[in-house]
Parts: sequence; structure tokens; C-alpha cells
Amino acid sequence: LLGERHDVPELLVAAEVFVLCSETEGMSKSILEALAAGLPVVATNVGGNPDLVKESWNGYLLPDHRPQQLAEKLQALYLDKQLLSSMGQNSLHLLQEQYSAQQFISQHLDIYQRSA
Repeated sequence: LLGERHDVPELLVAAEVFVLCSETEGMSKSILEALAAGLPVVATNVGGNPDLVKESWNGYLLPDHRPQQLAEKLQALYLDKQLLSSMGQNSLHLLQEQYSAQQFISQHLDIYQRSA
């Protein structure tokens, strides 16, 4: 729990896994940043997290208040470097395919054009 930081990209690059145990979420900017850093994500299954974390593909979604399951998923990633790597690559792929700036602009232009 590092408080407000201005060096988030540097911290994410130094990490191997990103964990977000929120009880509520919208579309998590912090998970998007973790995807951009190519990290597997372990997060609670709340809000928009299931849109960003595809179970067993680029991370794990956990029920709220299950520390034992969190520990098990982190241990599985720690013990399997190939899984850690492939999930991280999948995170980056998901971000580039569905949440890139180009995708955002394209989707918004489509909405505007349909409204005209």
C-alpha cells in the first residue's frame, strides 16, 4: 500500500503479478495499466473486472473476501513461470485488441456516425 504515486509505470514493470482486491469497481484504470505492463491480473469478480480479466487466460477472478483462494492463485503463478509469462502476454494482447486508444476512437466514431 504505497499511497499516491507518480511512478506507476516503473512499479508495474518491476512486478510479476497485479492484484486488485476491491469490493466494488467500475472499469478499473489500474487493471488497464497492469494489462499495458503485460502482467497477469488476480482480481475480485466485481464491477468491470470480468471485462478485463479472462479467467485462466490472463489472470484469475476471485469471489470477494477469499484470502485462501487469493494465496492459492498467487502460488500457482509463482510456481509456474510459463503460466505467468503466457498470462502476461495475453494481458497485453487483450489491451491492444480491445482497449487501445485506436479502439476507443473507432468505437466512439461509430457511435457518433450512427447517431447522425
